[in-house]
Amino acid sequence: MRAKSTILSCFVLLVFFSCSTIKYKDMASSNPGKLISLRDSLDKELSPGLIDAFIEAYNKVGIEAFNSGEYEKSINMFSNSQELSPGDTLSKYYFLMASGKNKYESGKKELLWESIQDFYKASELYPKIGEPFYLIGQSYLKLGDKDFDLIIESYDKALSLDVDEELKILINNSRAEAIRRKDLLKSFWK
Repeated sequence: MRAKSTILSCFVLLVFFSCSTIKYKDMASSNPGKLISLRDSLDKELSPGLIDAFIEAYNKVGIEAFNSGEYEKSINMFSNSQELSPGDTLSKYYFLMASGKNKYESGKKELLWESIQDFYKASELYPKIGEPFYLIGQSYLKLGDKDFDLIIESYDKALSLDVDEELKILINNSRAEAIRRKDLLKSFWK
């Protein structure tokens, strides 16, 4: 009789924890902000399913913040995701991109060099995505770099990779402007 009671208790606990993980996984998709707000109230020892739910929630909120230009918030979300899973490539990529964009927007020369490094590291994680190379070219341009061949090369690399149509238009316009400036500089020194 005691063995049946123990088995029944184990079964009830298993079902309870399975259901709660599913509930948290659903919350990660439907209301990631709410799940994130619950993190401190949960046990410090998180189950693998709960860790996955938090990673999903942090990444979802982080991408939304990234897309709205809230780079500090994005960096914070991806840092939390990286704490739970240092090998998560998606959060690592977006962390580097948000960090690079945050430094780029500062306009400070030393931070622009760091942003270029962040964009290069991001491109290594997803080598088929062109956006990091576009931002590398933009960073060189913002530095006031007169090495237009390097800037144009960055734009060409971006165009040779996956970019959406809207970004492709921006890259082509930036590339045309860099060529114009290169030709203007060349004719000035003749």
